[in-house]
Amino acid sequence: MKKLKSLFIASIAALTLLSGTASAASVKLSVNGTAVTSPSFIQQGTTFFGLREMLNALGVGQIKWDAKTQTVTAIKGDKTVTVTVGKKQVTLNGKLFKQLEVPAQSIQNKVYLPARVVAEAFDYAVKYDSKTSTVILTNGSSTSGTSISPEISIPDLDSQPSYKQKALEKLSVKLKSGKLEIIDAWSGDLSIQKIQIMDYSKIMIPSLPISPGYEGITIDLASFVDDSGRPLNPVDGEMYFINLVTDAGSIVRSETYQASTPTKADEAAVDDIKYGYMGSPIALEGDNLVGDNLVGDFSPKPAFTITQIKVEDSYFYTPASPITIDGQNQKFSLPLTQFKNTLGEDFKAATGWRQPYKVTIITNYGEFSWSF
Repeated sequence: MKKLKSLFIASIAALTLLSGTASAASVKLSVNGTAVTSPSFIQQGTTFFGLREMLNALGVGQIKWDAKTQTVTAIKGDKTVTVTVGKKQVTLNGKLFKQLEVPAQSIQNKVYLPARVVAEAFDYAVKYDSKTSTVILTNGSSTSGTSISPEISIPDLDSQPSYKQKALEKLSVKLKSGKLEIIDAWSGDLSIQKIQIMDYSKIMIPSLPISPGYEGITIDLASFVDDSGRPLNPVDGEMYFINLVTDAGSIVRSETYQASTPTKADEAAVDDIKYGYMGSPIALEGDNLVGDNLVGDFSPKPAFTITQIKVEDSYFYTPASPITIDGQNQKFSLPLTQFKNTLGEDFKAATGWRQPYKVTIITNYGEFSWSF
């Protein structure tokens, strides 16, 4: 995957909801009154800035990187601070200084540090100016800006009902099989206004409710486009940042794309196709076998399409266009004479006692077989 424009994360940090619409604003960094340019992002309430940009701005004289252990050692005067990617311990002069909620991150070969803890280790006060979306670091105590809670939070969340905040925190967000899966198993009372995946975005007009329960909602990844209108084409095994803007605030998650892993909705759809409400959905219908039809009767939640039907793996029916099975069209009925073998001969069902026939349908969810 090509180098990502500023890792996108500079543009996904701290989204503020105004009048029910999303207004994106990057979290800025100011050190002793000087603006510092650095990529940034927020993950689970913790704000991160680029390692070198932040440490240089803090006046750190020595920065050592151990590639084997993924540990950065920052030395300034009589202070030595160590932070390891993926680990939650920050040490100061060899002793535990703080236990992190979210560890340092390495993304596309660039390391990002949690702003508050690293700044405080070097005796900087941390403030947040909500009007300018700026993290303000100053030597010693400072009265400028607005104090923030243990970690820098996304603005405006405190104005939301606590149950909505909890639901937002507990959202399950996955990238699977060409889709974005979002599951709210906690409240079912959130709606999405905008989603950004790296440089690719999708605005929901109107806002999209997140259905509660096991399946949640899925959105095709190809529907996300960049500024040039190009669709997202994810790479299997690649990690992506996902920013969800909801009516309760926004969250950023990092997820690895799993091309061959079905979503929960896909798994449920497979069960619907296999079993429906009454077991096998395939049957013969008619007063005599000469005029019999092969009938499929389904009760699907998501729609699916049928591109071919086989009987006994020898007789085939391929419709001119796929058969759509959905809430309005749950049934198909096809004369057995439409099923032909490679010689062009019609399928003829036996009368009286017989062995079960095997019927296979080929769908956008795969192949399914029954015997009747």
